[in-house]
Amino acid sequence: MDLLAADAGERSVPALVRALADSNALVRRTAVRLLARLGEPGAAGLAAAQDDDDLLVRRTALIGLTRLGPERALAAAGRALADGSPVVRLAAVRHLAALRPRPQAVLALLEGAREDEDERVRIV
Repeated sequence: MDLLAADAGERSVPALVRALADSNALVRRTAVRLLARLGEPGAAGLAAAQDDDDLLVRRTALIGLTRLGPERALAAAGRALADGSPVVRLAAVRHLAALRPRPQAVLALLEGAREDEDERVRIV
């Protein structure tokens, strides 16, 4: 799949989005990583991947979306803070904590994260 995305660029997006429905988590992980590399053309696929069963797919989708500008980053991080996995929630908190300056919306999300059930998420 790496060659597919490298050679086809934006043309590879439909195939990568289809790969997100594969039953094999490794295929989905590869697809989401390649969508993240593509940037904006992969945004819809990345957003959909935030609902994947595999936490690494969800975390990679979050990271990819945080690179697509502040609006997408904030929406993706806010969604990730409600994720069932502390690994994904922690990735969201780390992204939000690194933002400078921090708009009010970011501060509100970080404040909410202080109530997280997982100590690793709360202490960031």
